[in-house]
Amino acid sequence: MKSIEVVAAIFFELTNAQKRVIREILGDMKSGKQMNLVPVA
Repeated sequence: MKSIEVVAAIFFELTNAQKRVIREILGDMKSGKQMNLVPVA
């Protein structure tokens, strides 16, 4: 999935910071490296 596909599926305008985070997440998912999740209470 490309970041443009994610943005196109959202019905409101994202901020530049939100777009950057989507690109970072998708890049992490494609990297094949294990990611550690931080639990949120």
